[in-house]
Amino acid sequence: MKRGLIEQRSITASDPTFLEYFGIVGTDGSGVTVSGPEQAMKLSAVYRSVSILAGTIASLPLYPRKRIKGEHFEVNYDSPLYRILRWKSSRRMTAYETMESTVALALMRGNSYLFPKFKNYEYDELVLLTPGTVVYDKTTDKYKVNDVINGISGTFDSWRLLHIRNKNLDGSKDGISTIQYASKILDIAANADEQTLYNMKSGNKQKGFLT
Repeated sequence: MKRGLIEQRSITASDPTFLEYFGIVGTDGSGVTVSGPEQAMKLSAVYRSVSILAGTIASLPLYPRKRIKGEHFEVNYDSPLYRILRWKSSRRMTAYETMESTVALALMRGNSYLFPKFKNYEYDELVLLTPGTVVYDKTTDKYKVNDVINGISGTFDSWRLLHIRNKNLDGSKDGISTIQYASKILDIAANADEQTLYNMKSGNKQKGFLT
């Protein structure tokens, strides 16, 4: 191989281009910031954690029960809730899919909402409302829903919806996503993933000298 074909560059850890050179940050020095559920789910650790937790909870048996005598209860197979909780919760989703998505949304977005539908004064469906279609009014303690996909809209009292929320810091009904809690750690993980991808693209070979 002829001389001059291999570029040699001396770079120190204090050099402003140090992190950029090794692919840790972009050209603007900003790196990777995880600020939303879509970005977080691209991290294998986050995706797997949410998948395991949501899938496990969705797999747990959930039955409606009725009192038969004293403190004794048995599964009420005749209740409409049995079908909703065990098989088909709505026209769009199975019971498992509804519960799995409910848990995942609560973790990733902080809140998920279930809307019970009735027919002849009996439970008919348990609809998981589309993310971003529900607004909670703290002053009136009501929920404003505009879910075009599921055909549900209007203003409802708080008891009318099942609100599954993640942890919060102010004692309100609005949950905070786990992403907001762990944003710093996720930023580090995302940058590590980007660095690994950068290294693999170049055959895991770096040029230059560290001084």
